Amino acid sequence: EQTPKFSGKPDQDADEWMKDLTATFRMADITEPQGLKIIFSFLEGHPKQ
Repeated sequence: EQTPKFSGKPDQDADEWMKDLTATFRMADITEPQGLKIIFSFLEGHPKQ
């Protein structure tokens, strides 16, 4: 299952989204520094600006 992008819409829970993304990174053996470099690709709309 793919982690959905975060757009900051009212129906999205930022904490839950971050937990899901962190779990996805762990399963893919992505380190925190690597995750910080690619996290922007999981954002869209206002949060990406």
